[in-house]
Amino acid sequence: MASRGSDPWRILYLSHLVVPCLIILDELNFFVFEDVELHRLLRDKLVLTFCALWLIAGLGAFLLSRDRRRFVHRFKKPLISFYTVFLVLVLFERLYRVVRQPAAPTPALWPPGSQFVFQPDSWGVTGVSGMTLFTVNKIGLRGPSLPAQADVYKIIAVGGSTTECLVLDDSKEWPHLIMEFLNNSQNKRPAWIANAGVSGHSTVHHLELLKTLPVFKQADMLIFLVGVNDLAATLAYEGASSQLLLERDAAIFREYMIGGARDVNSHPYYTRLSLYELVRLARTSIRTRMERTAVGVQQEDLKLWRRRRAEGKIVSLPDLHVGLSEYRERVQRLDQQCHVLAVRCLFLTQPTLWRSTLTLTEEQTLWGGYVGQWNVQARYKGYVGTADLAQAMNAYNETLLEACRVGDLECFDLASAIPKDGRLFYDDEHFTEAGARLVAEHLRDYLLSKPPFEQDSR
Repeated sequence: MASRGSDPWRILYLSHLVVPCLIILDELNFFVFEDVELHRLLRDKLVLTFCALWLIAGLGAFLLSRDRRRFVHRFKKPLISFYTVFLVLVLFERLYRVVRQPAAPTPALWPPGSQFVFQPDSWGVTGVSGMTLFTVNKIGLRGPSLPAQADVYKIIAVGGSTTECLVLDDSKEWPHLIMEFLNNSQNKRPAWIANAGVSGHSTVHHLELLKTLPVFKQADMLIFLVGVNDLAATLAYEGASSQLLLERDAAIFREYMIGGARDVNSHPYYTRLSLYELVRLARTSIRTRMERTAVGVQQEDLKLWRRRRAEGKIVSLPDLHVGLSEYRERVQRLDQQCHVLAVRCLFLTQPTLWRSTLTLTEEQTLWGGYVGQWNVQARYKGYVGTADLAQAMNAYNETLLEACRVGDLECFDLASAIPKDGRLFYDDEHFTEAGARLVAEHLRDYLLSKPPFEQDSR
């Protein structure tokens, strides 16, 4: 007769608790070692909570039981069921990996062919009318499909959210308007323009974008609207270097693009399982179909962001020397990559609403300019005043213009051309429909004054 210590059911009972232990360690590794600024998914919090409760309940019930042998024997059937399901899942995972022969995904910025519908007024956005459509072409960029004609002048706009123009309809975002204006103003060289802007992305991310997507090798020209997110990174890290942290985030972005515009995480590990991927794809497919017909998608409420700034503490502008030095080097790296790709690159300074004489109505539209890490209470300091923000943005724009002069880069001072008018911005730096149109008009005039459109202008 087996001793109590060698009871196989006791071993099986305690062994099943290894599963929640491993998942907890996997989740903790994700929470501790990933960038503290990344939003923690509700999924991960729920999984961590569930496994912690599973472990505490399972181990606690065993340790508090007076007759542990009888206790574990009462769980024979549940244990058999648990190990049967576990074995089936393991076999499915192994078989699926052997049977499927997945084609390597084509790198993309957005899921090719996807489409999203938004209702910006429900977020507190002004200067935008009705529902807006965000359409992704077959190569994963916002805009029309890549033309097959050899004589088309291919332009891609690169930048953060002020390039992305998320709340503006496909027909009203500034890259699309430039394409319309150019094609209406001359008829010898047709133009195609796609939008590769992504909210929150800095020049570090833009460099990774250029190195990763094959479409940039086919482009004739790139237009960069940059600066404000590099400034935001400097403010978030209180003047300290943000280079390594942005490079780390850009590396995650690169894996996302290489994976065909889908999330790729090294942690938690279970997200790499085939079963998890099948469930995720099914959910994404259902959600995408719903988003093609539904009005709006879940978004953070802009009104809450504005209220947070209005109630926040005004703090001093951090020292910008490190941030400006890093920004200058990043612009130079982008220029070097342009030479590698043999593509013409135009750099634009970033217009903003920030100025020292904002009206109360304009002030109430702001939400940016926070110092410290916004989503980490212990590291959140407050907000920089609008006069200081204007000074800081001007410093970044001047750094870009200086890099252009020294390095003989092509630049256009868009910030000086766009008035700091509340009718052109619906918040700190994002364009209304009128603002995007004015941007497109200035860039149309600039492009028509240069080859290949100069001699073709009417």
